[in-house]
Amino acid sequence: MDYEGLMTFATISYAPILASVATFTVNKLWQAQAAKKNRSISLDVAEQRSLYEKQKNLTEEVNVLLSANKSYREEIKKDLDSLKNELEESTSFHRKEMEMMKKEYEEEIQRLRTKISELASELLTYRRENGALHLLLSERGIEVPSWVKKSTDK
Repeated sequence: MDYEGLMTFATISYAPILASVATFTVNKLWQAQAAKKNRSISLDVAEQRSLYEKQKNLTEEVNVLLSANKSYREEIKKDLDSLKNELEESTSFHRKEMEMMKKEYEEEIQRLRTKISELASELLTYRRENGALHLLLSERGIEVPSWVKKSTDK
């Protein structure tokens, strides 16, 4: 038998065995790869579920925080509105008080001006009377002391 004949014989007689071994090997490789993929797919699913749960929990926490923030903002807004109203009431009250005090002070100033005018008029009358009295006394020869003249001449 020559080489070609031997190869033909080997191929024909060992071919089914080689095919079986190749098929078995390919099947084992495919099963190993599939098992690896299944394991990684199942791990991915578990990780995805875990991530989904974490995301769901975080979303719930964020919603709670947003709700609390909204409530807090509404509360602050109410407080600010209340303070604004109190400030407006206080400002209005103080403005009215200032207007009343201004009116009272203006009336008091007017009374004082009137009183000053009356006193100035009385002083002028007093000086005239004193001047006339001093003149009368000096005509009769009665000497008025200089300290009296100074105090009445002012």
